[in-house]
Amino acid sequence: MKIKRFLKKLLNNIFSLLIWKMYLYGASGHAKVIIDILRANNEPIEALFDDNEKIHTLFDYPVLRSSEVCGPLIISIGNNGVRRKIAEKLQVEYGRVFHPSAIISEKAIIKEGTVVMQGAIVQSDCRIGSHCIINTGASVDHECRLGDYVHISPHCTLCGNVQVGEGAWIGAGSV
Repeated sequence: MKIKRFLKKLLNNIFSLLIWKMYLYGASGHAKVIIDILRANNEPIEALFDDNEKIHTLFDYPVLRSSEVCGPLIISIGNNGVRRKIAEKLQVEYGRVFHPSAIISEKAIIKEGTVVMQGAIVQSDCRIGSHCIINTGASVDHECRLGDYVHISPHCTLCGNVQVGEGAWIGAGSV
């Protein structure tokens, strides 16, 4: 019986080391939505990082100082320019986060640091750069090309073959 308990505990410890625990950089509104996505995927969140020393927790997760940043990381800041500056400064591994209600073609390529929100659609042969936000209900149709640090706002529609340059922000409901 003792051996069985020991083996079970050992396996649990090994399994906990293998789980990819996500970190977020930025502890405000955008982080709240990303936390919802990670929870919907049953992906554990270890902590958040933020430069604001007045913030200590967000949804019961600890908020640490940016000097302690580690990965895998998602930069949970909506501002494209700020997201870019942080990504260029940090030397960490970045994750990708996709809500389970998002429809993403297996033929789409989505780079590191990108988040695809609830109800978004990314169609065949799309190429989405690093650290992009495909926001709630947005539709990115076939063969679109999005540069790094792009934000496609809620309920935008990009028809096929649209190219969006690095750092662009497409406003809510745009077609």
